[in-house]
Amino acid sequence: MASIFGRQVVVPLTNKTGGSVIAGDVVIVDTTNDAAFTTTTSAGSLLAIGIAQETIANNVSGRVLIGGYAALVNVNASVTRGNFGKTHTVAKQATDAGATRTAGTFCRFLTGGTTPTAYVYPVDLTAAVAVTATGSVGGTLYAAANLR
Repeated sequence: MASIFGRQVVVPLTNKTGGSVIAGDVVIVDTTNDAAFTTTTSAGSLLAIGIAQETIANNVSGRVLIGGYAALVNVNASVTRGNFGKTHTVAKQATDAGATRTAGTFCRFLTGGTTPTAYVYPVDLTAAVAVTATGSVGGTLYAAANLR
């Protein structure tokens, strides 16, 4: 029986990174091109963040998840289930930001390890944003974010 984790917000965006991205790669909305994405090497970027849902060649449009359940988030090292994620200093990767939600976090890891799943939400602009509910369904941790 297939698991259903809820709704996803997936939008078509054009890859303007200069190279290909693969499913799970962390991208940011491109501020210089319409309906496009690029990558960042800024730790804890405050720009709109998404997760590529497929291999997308440069200058080609593809599916990018900007909210909801992500079946894969590419990370720099093993992450801890229940911790929050933010952009890493290596392009296309997220990193474990710890158990406290802070400015720059954009996801909460639902599984741990080097190929985690996550709940993706709009990037936290300040450290004052809080998680409104957490729980477990079928052994999988989830968090409902305050998405003001």
